[in-house]
Amino acid sequence: MRKLVAVLALATVALAGCGSISERREASRVTQELGRPPVAAAQSVRLSPAPSQTTLPSTSVVASVTVPFTTHPWKWEHPGAAPFAATRAEAMQKREGAIRKLGFPEQCVAQLVAAMGKPGEEVVMKMGDRFSAQVSKGGVVHGLREGGGVVDFKTPMLPGMQLVARAEKWSVTCEGNVQTVYLPAVCFNITAGVPVPVSPVTVPPLLSAPEPVVGVCPDVYHFKLYVYTKKAMSVPGVALTAAKEELEKKFVIGWRDAHHVSRSHYTQLQKALESGYLQYSAIPHVFQVSLIMSPEADGGSPTITKEQVLGDVTVKDFYREISFTKQQLDDWDEISFVPVKDENYESPPRYNLTGLHELRVFNHLPGVKGGEWAGSDEGPTRDCTVGGLFIE
Repeated sequence: MRKLVAVLALATVALAGCGSISERREASRVTQELGRPPVAAAQSVRLSPAPSQTTLPSTSVVASVTVPFTTHPWKWEHPGAAPFAATRAEAMQKREGAIRKLGFPEQCVAQLVAAMGKPGEEVVMKMGDRFSAQVSKGGVVHGLREGGGVVDFKTPMLPGMQLVARAEKWSVTCEGNVQTVYLPAVCFNITAGVPVPVSPVTVPPLLSAPEPVVGVCPDVYHFKLYVYTKKAMSVPGVALTAAKEELEKKFVIGWRDAHHVSRSHYTQLQKALESGYLQYSAIPHVFQVSLIMSPEADGGSPTITKEQVLGDVTVKDFYREISFTKQQLDDWDEISFVPVKDENYESPPRYNLTGLHELRVFNHLPGVKGGEWAGSDEGPTRDCTVGGLFIE
């Protein structure tokens, strides 16, 4: 008997930002629903990990090309019936030929092949999900002549249950679209998802600086925001941490998580600055400062449920100090710093669910009342000053 997987989530595509930061976050959420027909509210996408206790046998690969959908798409009804490959390793060896069969632009083939050389993002494919085409046993391509395909598994299910296929997912930005390839773990069939157009990047107007906060600790707390030159990546250990940080699904996994450059190398980079090895960036960098609420502060998902934008700050030639009241730290889960211009930064990397370079500071953490302000002893008393950094 096939093991069943309860449907929970599909991860989002990281896109280049456009418009205001809140619009860019919203655009990333909407992107998750592009390429699928309208579904009932109960089937809406959630940013929760797929359950791990049960799986489907085998695997398939999915890719994305521009194909207009018809009212009579090809239906993927029998997962595992005609596997493209016997193992994941075999599917990887044959991936370039499969990608070419799916009709990707020639300029995108090499990018997709290279992207698939690394482990993909874990997702699930569920009933009703649309795709452009699929390659099955013998290199046969389904869905191109029909104008697309749809997941429509016919395996008998108990009432209220739904069969889903676990998959890996890779996405690249190419030829004006986010092109996506999936590798479902049921038949290793290469299937093409739907490309998502990338909107042109626009620079939103600058907001005024946050209102000045008057007072002293413990009524007022200060955050120092640094921007270092790219040379910071050559400080021992920083490049390795940055590589690990890029694979993270959340902003924090535990107190003082080692896979974040701003947390684990903050003091080390200050010492490199003091020695003269490192310099502040001489280029003006503008950041939007927001107070946010997120279940992640309590161990949940990193989804933003509420946001209050305080304003924009410019960092150049020195650090910038931003002050917050005790009430703000008590009332809000996190503080968010996001570059206003969509520029590339070495650290922090683009967050996989929004495509934004975002630094978050946690005012609360599970078991740590003061969050990242708690001080060296992790006690209930907050430090009066903490800091964080970007590397250009």
